[in-house]
Amino acid sequence: MLYEFTVDDPATFTRPFTAAIPITKATGTLFEYACHEGNYAMINMLAGAREQERASTGLDPAR
Repeated sequence: MLYEFTVDDPATFTRPFTAAIPITKATGTLFEYACHEGNYAMINMLAGAREQERASTGLDPAR
C-alpha cells in the first residue's frame, strides 16, 4: 500500500508539497502503542507475570 498525502498550508509553507510513504503488512503480533507513564497497575501486572514464570520453572523467588 502507498500512503500519499499533500500538504497545502500557505500560512506555514511557501508552496504545497506531496509525500508518499510505503506501508507493508506487519507480520507477527501487533501491540497497542500506548504510554505507560503513571500506569501504576503495570508494576503489578509485570510482577504477576514474573511469578507465573517462576512457578512454571520450579524456581524459588529470591527474597
